Amino acid sequence: MKKHLLLLLLSAALLGSTRSTAQPYQSIFGKDSTMWSIDNGCIGIGDAPKPYLTNSFSQLKGRNYRKIYFDSFNGTPPTDSFYLREDTISGKVWFYYPPFDTADHLLMDFTLSLGDTFKTDPMVQYFVVDSVYYLNGLKQIRFSASDSYHQVYFKEGIGFTNGLVTSVAVGGCGDKRLCCVKKDTKIVYHSYEPLCYCLQTDNTGTARTIRDEGIKIYPTPTRHSLQIQIPEAFLRQNVIYTIYDQSGRLIKTGTIGQGSISLEGIPSGVYMINVCSKGLNDTQLFTVI
Repeated sequence: MKKHLLLLLLSAALLGSTRSTAQPYQSIFGKDSTMWSIDNGCIGIGDAPKPYLTNSFSQLKGRNYRKIYFDSFNGTPPTDSFYLREDTISGKVWFYYPPFDTADHLLMDFTLSLGDTFKTDPMVQYFVVDSVYYLNGLKQIRFSASDSYHQVYFKEGIGFTNGLVTSVAVGGCGDKRLCCVKKDTKIVYHSYEPLCYCLQTDNTGTARTIRDEGIKIYPTPTRHSLQIQIPEAFLRQNVIYTIYDQSGRLIKTGTIGQGSISLEGIPSGVYMINVCSKGLNDTQLFTVI
């Protein structure tokens, strides 16, 4: 009796540690809308993450797609759009860009295993899977990619961390990064990499960064110093700041003491300040005049 009970418990444990073939993968899309903040590889020349949205379905060649479009939030029509098709049962996502593609091609495959290779775009090298694991029950596939300056993943429920798509033809200058994903009203992913932040629209229709427990900086523009207001919960911690220019070059770093940072000797221009501590990681832009 004890032997049979032990076998049953072991079987249940094994079943609970793996995904059932009938269980669908979590969708990369929200129920009503999805928004991706993407660094299109242009930040080093003064650009910023771009917001890509989807809130509509399209029927193309007898298949259901989500139309993805770039939104400038300034009232002008979308200037860039492409299509994604998802099958949560097979764990695959296809990409279709009508100006260049005659048919869609596989963009993501969540069934990959250790050692598998995958090519997301004809113009890029093969990615090799070097790690597969689960985070909060969701599959994470990590690649060893020689043509990327950051670690590349397929994240179940999130997508491709190399910027949703890889094609330079789709609104980019080169290697891309997925900075943030917002499904409906909830932020479900934020990379917190330098020069990589979340965007959303405010009630004026202007794109702005999203911060849940963020800092406040003032004044901006400024000339001699920058005041930093930190959330009360982090006042007793060792809080580090780092300032970069628009090319990503380190300008200054230090510990925030009384909340004021001297900018003496820093030339006029637009800069990024990252403030980091345990449980706090926020990035904002400011201008020196």
